[in-house]
Formats: sequence, structure tokens, C-alpha cells
Amino acid sequence: MPSVLQAHRNARSLYLELGVGYNTPGIIKFNCWNLTLQNSRAFYVFLNKDVTEVPEKFAGQALSINDDIGTILNLLKTQPVVMTSAKNASNYKYDHDKRS
Repeated sequence: MPSVLQAHRNARSLYLELGVGYNTPGIIKFNCWNLTLQNSRAFYVFLNKDVTEVPEKFAGQALSINDDIGTILNLLKTQPVVMTSAKNASNYKYDHDKRS
């Protein structure tokens, strides 16, 4: 494990996955999943229009945002999402088409 990751392995961390699919999951996806699962203070965000499921093993440590990356980033410029607490919640799923 690189020293930066090791030095911060128990710190509050956000792993932001932008458009990573299952073509080569061992390079990014699975490594970040493991880092999230090993740290109760970590949170994982999947932003992908094709990958919609949050594995149950994340138990409140993950959010799935299912839309085009450009659409979501432009939306966040004008309508930021505020999540006050994810500690006691189940896994989240944000669907751009179903927002109010």
C-alpha cells in the first residue's frame, strides 16, 4: 500500500468513482472498495449511468448516482446536494430522473 494511503487509512475519506465499469475492476474499483470497507469513516460514491447497484456489504457507506457524469456535474454547480449524515442510513441511491 502506498505510504499516503497507509498514513490516512483510518481518516475520514471519500472515494469518488467516476464512470468506472467492470471492464478492468481490479485496477480501481476493487482496491477502493477494500479501502472503504476497511475504514468505518470512509464513504464511496459511484457516479455511473450504467452501474446502478450498490453492493450490500457497504451498509451505509456508499451512494450510487445513476446518470451521465457531465449532467450531474453541471447540476451540482447550480443545485448542490447536502448530505448531513450517512452514519446510520442504509445504502443510498440517487436517480437524477426521480429527483424532486
